[in-house]
Amino acid sequence: MSSRLEDYVCVGIVGFIAGSAGAITAITVADLVSRHHGDGTLGPDWYPIALALTAFPCVWLGGVLHGVRHASADDRGAIPFGT
Repeated sequence: MSSRLEDYVCVGIVGFIAGSAGAITAITVADLVSRHHGDGTLGPDWYPIALALTAFPCVWLGGVLHGVRHASADDRGAIPFGT
């Protein structure tokens, strides 16, 4: 595996772990709030779960797009944008 791909995988895993921790916290806090104060105020449970599940695919897609963009600029002999 290339070092860039390893970087993308590591960032994706960090995003998944952070999103999962946020989802667990949000659902737990919403349950505690609803038990003591009636209705939970943090919104639907699907939103933090979706954030956790989409973290890795979004990072992977960003890495692929980055690779395609820089590969095509190198093939043309042009200077890539932003360097």
